[in-house]
Amino acid sequence: MVSAVSAAKSYMPYIWNNTALDLHNLPVQARFGRFYAGGDADTVCPTSDPDCYSSNKTILYGPTASKYDDKPEAFWLSILDPQGQEVVTDGVLGFEYTLPKTDLVLPDDYAVNTPFHVDLDDFSNQTVLRYNGNDFVTCEPDGIIWPLAMGNIVYAGGFKCTPFKMRLEETDAQPVEYYKRDCDYGFRVAHPNLCLNGPMCCGIPGDCPKGISGDDFKKMHNITECP
Repeated sequence: MVSAVSAAKSYMPYIWNNTALDLHNLPVQARFGRFYAGGDADTVCPTSDPDCYSSNKTILYGPTASKYDDKPEAFWLSILDPQGQEVVTDGVLGFEYTLPKTDLVLPDDYAVNTPFHVDLDDFSNQTVLRYNGNDFVTCEPDGIIWPLAMGNIVYAGGFKCTPFKMRLEETDAQPVEYYKRDCDYGFRVAHPNLCLNGPMCCGIPGDCPKGISGDDFKKMHNITECP
């Protein structure tokens, strides 16, 4: 492999595996706080352009400095919000992105700096993103993407996974305002505006306080509709 450009750029990421035709060239999309094969991204467009071109697209920016150090090994989601959203791993759940509009990192405030770099891949003849010197996998049934460097966790879980190279396509598309992400009940109570699943909807199994139904919870908090 040959190291590609070192200057930070904006990229749209895609899956490259020409032996897995159902996955090949699907976009890598940021949603629910993680990254998935295909589908839409959970974007919020600027209020000045509510139907922005980059809606439902994932745009990465890097390599550049991290929240944690000055090494040019970090990638971020391309957004307008000045506090930024870094692509990280929590060491267990894999490939994630940080919360928007806050200096908090993840809902449990724990993350690991992710050493990314851009390569010119000899095999695929593509510009690709690598994590810790390696490629990625996407796993059934949800299409969640994991770094292959965390394969000991992925394969220990018995998931059926397909490896791929993350092809990067340079773009000059404008950033979105931020990307929404999912949060558990406890964090959503404290920071309701930062979470995809809305202000205390309590509609996810195991998400409600013990002994309280989702309908009762909405009545208690005068919630009429959950996003």
